[in-house]
Amino acid sequence: MSASRAPAELRFLIRKVRDGVANPDSLASINTTELPDGAVCSVSDDGTLWRLDKSSSFMPTSEAIAPVAGPGRWFYFGVEAFASPGVMVVGSGANTFAVGGNWGQPTSSEFALQQLTGDLNAWSLTALGGILTYAGPSRLFNVAIYASMNVGDATAARQVFVGVSHNNDLTGAAASDGNNISATLSTASIQYVLATSRLVRLSSGNTLRMKAAAASAASSLGAAAVRMIVSPA
Repeated sequence: MSASRAPAELRFLIRKVRDGVANPDSLASINTTELPDGAVCSVSDDGTLWRLDKSSSFMPTSEAIAPVAGPGRWFYFGVEAFASPGVMVVGSGANTFAVGGNWGQPTSSEFALQQLTGDLNAWSLTALGGILTYAGPSRLFNVAIYASMNVGDATAARQVFVGVSHNNDLTGAAASDGNNISATLSTASIQYVLATSRLVRLSSGNTLRMKAAAASAASSLGAAAVRMIVSPA
């Protein structure tokens, strides 16, 4: 049930205090089961506003209140950045990509997650392929990728694409658009650093990963190093 269709008494609530699951007049004591996603609660004791994200399982903190019963978290208005920290995915080893002109993902499991700001609990990493999964409230992020790429052909220059994949998009034949960058690699086995970025809105459960592609005639495509940096917009 969306907040716009729910009765007013479920969309807008008032409580006196923030904490205390045993206090029936606290934010934390609200059972969120019957509330719509996006419900708002005003806490009169300190004048703060809180919004319910029913899909979130973010680690409870002073600005992310877990209800005594029911799904989700109450997030304090105006401090999204606290619950949406910046992170960096670092990839090394021999990442190879299928050639043939179609988008592909890294094959290595040598990926690691590094915290830049905030709480790392908003993110999880699947090492194989470097898949980053988000678990915080919905918000905009800037995602930048820096990749050291090499192509295996010594006889001709090949066009190579690098892109930010959101929820496993970028599929089929690679083409230039606002979500990726392409460059012509002219010498085999030489490392070329390609950089691209994408603005995305992430919700809990969304994923990010690097994808790459090479022209159909390329014999091989690899990435010796990858950096994917995610920061709140």
